Amino acid sequence: MTLMIERCLLLLLVCLLCACGGSVDPAAEPAKALTFEQRLRLAEEGDAEAQNQVAVSFLEGMGVERDLERAIFWFQESADRDHSPALYNLGILYQEGKFVAQDHERAFGYFLNAGRRGLPEAQMSLGWLYEGGLGTVKDLSEAVYWYQRAATYGKAADRSRSYYEKNLLGHRDQQYLYGNMDAQFLLGKLFEEGNEEVAPDLEMAVEWYEDAAVRGDGASASRLAILLGLKGRPRTDRLMGYAWAKVAVESRIMENAEQLLASIEKTLSTAERATAEVQSQKLLDLIDYNRANL
Repeated sequence: MTLMIERCLLLLLVCLLCACGGSVDPAAEPAKALTFEQRLRLAEEGDAEAQNQVAVSFLEGMGVERDLERAIFWFQESADRDHSPALYNLGILYQEGKFVAQDHERAFGYFLNAGRRGLPEAQMSLGWLYEGGLGTVKDLSEAVYWYQRAATYGKAADRSRSYYEKNLLGHRDQQYLYGNMDAQFLLGKLFEEGNEEVAPDLEMAVEWYEDAAVRGDGASASRLAILLGLKGRPRTDRLMGYAWAKVAVESRIMENAEQLLASIEKTLSTAERATAEVQSQKLLDLIDYNRANL
């Protein structure tokens, strides 16, 4: 398992702890956010979203004493009502085995239920399990299928004169700006490396990496830097390789990003480096814009 793949799994756990904390019913308390006690009351009345959020609170000790047994109980109550985030969260718990005994088969079942209901994070996780043969038979075609569903759930954003022209890379007519970034990265890796069921396609790999990197994914930026700046594949573009290496350095997700940047810099003339510096700033501005506006 590579460092970048491990990084993707870490992000999944962060999603579990942080992404499900929105309000349960804004209309019920228009003047303020709901308290834990209010959420718990809704949970006890059968509100699946409240049950999921109460479970997160018990898991993390947010507004209440940490209680793993009650966290699992409320996740399961919500999942029994087919609430997709709770199904996904239980899947993550059993996949990671951090708070419960690791059980990939149970994780697969929860992810499949949530994935079929359209939750991109669960679809990405299904792809991961199918790719590794964890909790299910190894099936790379199924992995690609679920990765692609997760990576494209927001549909492609076409270039326009008004809004999207600010979001896209200059040479792209459209990009998936709302897809799951981890799925986009993993698709990039699949098409970069190839396997017995997926033929290598470096142009496709670069496009998937770009879709994630343009929104701030540092691991994808580092792969672009290597492919374009060092390997010259699928096309020689050392200036863009340098620019993406600068983005990778800024993301601080890759330990040797500065060495990567230095390696590409050695291949550039003074004038080329100046041009690449301008391009890297454009990329950083674009990423900042996308983070703020998407």
